[in-house]
Parts: sequence; structure tokens; C-alpha cells
Amino acid sequence: SFPMKPAIIPTLIAAAFLAVSTHAETSYWTGEGEPSGRGSTTNWQLPENYSTGSVPNEYTDLIMNAASLTGENTEGVFISTGVEAVVKSLTIEPDSTANYFRMYPGSTFTAETLNVFRKGAFRFAGDYYGTDLPTLNFGTVNVGLDNTSDQSILYLGQTRSEYNSGWCPVNANISGDLNVYVLSQVKFNTGLTKSVVDTQNPGTYIGGVINLVGGTGEFVSKNPNIYLSARESSSTSVVDGTISVVSCNGIKGNGIVYGSVVTSQPATNPVGVLHLRNSEDQTFAGWLRDGTEGKLMIIMEGTATQKFSNSYSTLNFSGGVEVRSGTLVFDGRDTYAAQSHGKLTMLGGELSIYSSATNPGGMGFSSMDYAGGTISLVIGNDSAGKIILTDGTINALDTMEGYVEFNLTGNLALLEEGYQKIVDWTEKTSLTNSDFRANSYNSKEAVFDVRDDGLYVSYAAVPEPAAMAAVLGAMALAFAALKRRN
Repeated sequence: SFPMKPAIIPTLIAAAFLAVSTHAETSYWTGEGEPSGRGSTTNWQLPENYSTGSVPNEYTDLIMNAASLTGENTEGVFISTGVEAVVKSLTIEPDSTANYFRMYPGSTFTAETLNVFRKGAFRFAGDYYGTDLPTLNFGTVNVGLDNTSDQSILYLGQTRSEYNSGWCPVNANISGDLNVYVLSQVKFNTGLTKSVVDTQNPGTYIGGVINLVGGTGEFVSKNPNIYLSARESSSTSVVDGTISVVSCNGIKGNGIVYGSVVTSQPATNPVGVLHLRNSEDQTFAGWLRDGTEGKLMIIMEGTATQKFSNSYSTLNFSGGVEVRSGTLVFDGRDTYAAQSHGKLTMLGGELSIYSSATNPGGMGFSSMDYAGGTISLVIGNDSAGKIILTDGTINALDTMEGYVEFNLTGNLALLEEGYQKIVDWTEKTSLTNSDFRANSYNSKEAVFDVRDDGLYVSYAAVPEPAAMAAVLGAMALAFAALKRRN
């Protein structure tokens, strides 16, 4: 089951925007209010900070730019404890000198649309330590402009943990899509410190898709990046192995997904988790990478297909793959496909390793835990696509029922000629030949052979029940006749 957030957050955001068009107004941030005492910021609740002379509400399109910033509080906005700030939209224009929101515990900021076009970084940062993190509620988020050399960087949360006084994480909920353009970036530091994968309560929940929009024309090689964990170790308060979950309804486009990023201090083995809840098929033609000192993990839990496929894509990550439901597709021809991507956990759904007849490819993992689901491999002209287990074997989980299931496609006639290896392992599994099953072909059944170096499969004719009964009957008669002679 999915977390409660998908049902609650869109309802809250929709309720905040029941405005009719006649109430809409545009306001500009002036920064004219008294200083907040938290950096060069001023309080959200002061009317003099806005060109309209009133605090924004759910009908307000708020704009931040250089021309309107006439006050001395040039860095941005301070939202105090418990305040619920809301606008219809917030746009940070390219020349904005205001560059962050500082949010005290328990505060919220809600916007139907967030446009971050500032050239440089813009931060939504928790300020002051505690477990009551500030919360961001957005509809659609757009970061950067299409086909420009300007780079916009959005920080959702800032660098440290909830145990730090200042520059802390936030909770982020985006009911629509997250669109990131060309050279721009999004860095997530969301949710409380956790050492377990908690997809029921992700630090960032995205109701729509992550859409990374690469450049075209003169910007054709320029692509955006996202970093799932941007929690640095500037002090011992960042817990070793912190796991950060970004949950979305799929990812598409072209760019780089990093598990982690560190800009100034050594990390403490963070893991960034991309949790995919696809309700529609999506294709991402970019890169998957661990990042600095951390790891990237992929979890598939949807009803449709997520495909990572492109001849230029690199699968350079090692945090593991878990398939719960839906179909997860990887391009097994890639340079990095055979390296270990961490543990493969099959709980349901389908893992498909895409390849071709001339290059059946494969994908590497440290080991495999299996409870259910199907693994799809391509049989090539001369060899089979493989699961390559670099430091272990196939282990049956206690919840496993039935067989380890394979779906074999491609040149299945090759398997009529003899056995081909489809799993390579460093340790022989305790499972037996009869624990594996695959689709039939040409009226023949898949026959498995568990060997010291891996799992092999071929196709062989299986006698019909009537023919088998006749053979057994003939054997019985022959045995009886032999017995009479003796």
C-alpha cells in the first residue's frame, strides 16, 4: 500500500486554491520590512515587504526580482514558527538577489506553482534544530529556463540534519510535476534522519513525474541534474548511512540522477532512494549515478512501466534495486551494466533487462533475494542475457511461494540446441532445478540446471500425459513378463 500523503496533500493544496480569477493579484517582494535577525531576511507577515502593501494570500502571484527589491533585507524571507504562508504562485526571476526562505519548525509554505528562474541558487531551508520540520506544499515546480546557458539551482532543504541549528531539512510535497530544464539542478535534503528505507513517509513526495528536459540546438548536450540526498557532514550530527527517499510517479527526459552530492565536507555514506510509483509508462534516457561518497537505490512500486533506456545511458550506481510491482526495464548493453548495482530484491512485478540479438547483455548485482515476480532476459544469436551476481547467489525469502520465474524472449531456438547460462554466481544456490520456471517455447518446456558457477536453461520436449502413461504401461508389462520367466 502507498502512504497517506498521496490522498492528503493534493486535497490540502486544492483546498488552498479555490480562488476565482477575479481575486487574482500580482505582488512584488520589496524587502522593506524590519530585519528578522536571521541573516539579511525580513518576516513574511510584514505588509511593507510587498508592493501591494498587504501580505500575500492564496490569490496572489508573488514575484521576486532585482528591480522591486528596494529594502535593505536583500537575502530573502523569514517564516516564523507555526506560520502558514500561502500564495497562488511564486516566481523567482533570473536577476533576483533574494535567494532563500528561512523557515522555523512547524511552518509551512504553499504555492500552486513555483518557478525558480534565478541565475544561481535558491534555497528553502529549515532554520533551527528539531524534529518538527517545516513543510513545503507545491503544485507544479519549474526550475530553470529552456535552452539557455543560465543555471538555476533549487535546494529543497539545506545541507545538514535536523540536529543542526540552522540550514536544516524540510518536508517537501509536490502534487504535480517537477520540471527541470537544461543546465539546472534540484538538490533534495528532505525528511528526518533515517537508517531504513521508508517509502510510506518519503522526505519528498511528488504526485506527478520528474521531467528532466535536455537542451536542443546549440544546447543539445546540456542536461539537468537532480541529487536525491544533499545532506552533508559538516559536523558529527549527520548520522552515518542516512537514507533519503524521493517518491514520484515516474521519471522521463534526459539528464543525470545522482544518489548524493557533497560540496564542502566528506559525506557519511548517504543513500538516495528513487521510489517509482508509475501509473503510466515513462522512459528516461539519461544517467543513473551514485554521486560523491554515497549511493543511489531504485525501487519500483507501480502499475505501469519505467524504462531506463538509451545507447548513451550509464548505469553507474550501487545502492541496489528492489521490484515490488509494475515493470522496471534497464538497458543491459551499457558499459556499466555488468558491474554490481548492489543487492537485487524481487518481491513482485517484473525486472526486464533489455538487449539485442547481437548483444544480449546483462546486469550485475551483488546477490539476489527472491520472494516473487518475473525476471525477463533476452536470448541472443550466440548467447543469453544474464543476471551477474558478483558476491553471492539467489536466496529464497521466507515469503517466497512457488517458483523463481523467468520470461525468456529473443532467439529461443538457441536453447533447443543446449544449455545457456542465464545467472552467473560466485556461490551456488541452495535452490534446486525444480525451483525455477520459465515460459514454454515451440511445445517444449524450460529445463533448468543448477551448477556450481551459475544457473543454466534449455528447452526440451516433455512427453504428453497419454504418451507417458503408455510408456509406463509398457514398462510394467515388460517387468511382469520378466518376473514370470524367473
